[in-house]
Amino acid sequence: MNRVRPGSDQILAIVRDNYHAIMHHLCRPRASKLVLADLQGTYLTWLDLRAYVQPAATKAFIQDQCQLAVDFGEWFSPDDQGFVRLNLATNPQNVREAAQRIVTCLSQMQK
Repeated sequence: MNRVRPGSDQILAIVRDNYHAIMHHLCRPRASKLVLADLQGTYLTWLDLRAYVQPAATKAFIQDQCQLAVDFGEWFSPDDQGFVRLNLATNPQNVREAAQRIVTCLSQMQK
């Protein structure tokens, strides 16, 4: 099976578009206190959930409630508890689905 693989320019465009989709569909209109780190030359971004979720509860919130697989901040530093690292170099539907799950779970917590 011969699959067409995107070139580096296409991947950069996907990362940029996915970042803006999260920013405009998740952070600004529905969860304005979430902080999305600026893109820094990588396909990953940090999402700060501490305004909504207690840092010690981040893993349970993301895994159990949102049913997402991410990298957790405390894996990199004990000071980064409450942060998750999101992969932006993926299908845009995956990013939108992850963002929607987070927003839905946050809204359920606030009820």
